[in-house]
Amino acid sequence: MITIRPTTAPPLVDDSVPFSHPSAAHQPNGAPRADEWIRIRHARQYSLAYPVGFIVIAVRHYAAYGSNLDPARMRAYCPYSPMIGTGWLEGWRLTFAGEDILGWEGSVTTIVESPGDRVFVALYDVHPNDEKQLDEVEGALAGTYQKLHLRVATLDGEATAWVYVFNGYEGGLPTAWYLAEIANAAAKAGAPEDYLQELRSRPTKTAMP
Repeated sequence: MITIRPTTAPPLVDDSVPFSHPSAAHQPNGAPRADEWIRIRHARQYSLAYPVGFIVIAVRHYAAYGSNLDPARMRAYCPYSPMIGTGWLEGWRLTFAGEDILGWEGSVTTIVESPGDRVFVALYDVHPNDEKQLDEVEGALAGTYQKLHLRVATLDGEATAWVYVFNGYEGGLPTAWYLAEIANAAAKAGAPEDYLQELRSRPTKTAMP
């Protein structure tokens, strides 16, 4: 859990999220409403800001390594969970799994521990109203994926975030279109070129489009 404190001079506010005064920004149970979480754009990341003297808010971080690297995809079902930056999962490797178990056309992304390797991730501040939706989309509610809390290395230091890891063994190949989707999402998040080249060169079940 990372604590965001009130700021005295907030930077530029993202106008796509309407401002709601704190006195009118809580649900009956006392929880913040979704529109209370104001997106603030810093030079390289988003954060959350409140009027001076307002409450201190805990922020949950999610590290995406697959198709959710694409900020537009995340906004489609988690509209109040902005991307705050990127980083690396050190000692982990991006791989694929689930083809034989799930009966899908190809394998899906997961990560496994692998000393010396690393996985590029996008970090999101996940609003409580979005977390259950994200768990459902990522298969955590069905038990297909499990949530692990890991350390993410960023330019500003380490951050703790959760990831979704496939609940089974790695193995199998992804389809060409699925691998292309992952690579394109990584490019949109700002992954370095050598990472993208390695990802796009991986074998698939069908010819690349």
